[in-house]
Amino acid sequence: MGSFTKPIHAIFQNLRCSVKVGDLVKLKWVTFASKRRAKRQGKPVDELGLVVEEHSAAVKVIFPSHGKKTFTFVKSHLEVICD
Repeated sequence: MGSFTKPIHAIFQNLRCSVKVGDLVKLKWVTFASKRRAKRQGKPVDELGLVVEEHSAAVKVIFPSHGKKTFTFVKSHLEVICD
């Protein structure tokens, strides 16, 4: 069981490093239902955003259509479009 700990940790390490300040990103969607709920809640759906702040496993993203409002996401919920 201990042999699985290192590869899993390495995977999460790569996820944390994949999104950084200045990257152009968009949200990943698991299901259409989650995308529809997010749209109803006023979250940016199918929009590109800019990462403005980075923490260990999360980032703050600003979307042009929402003015100066920032949204916080877990890095694994974002797809890098351009770094």
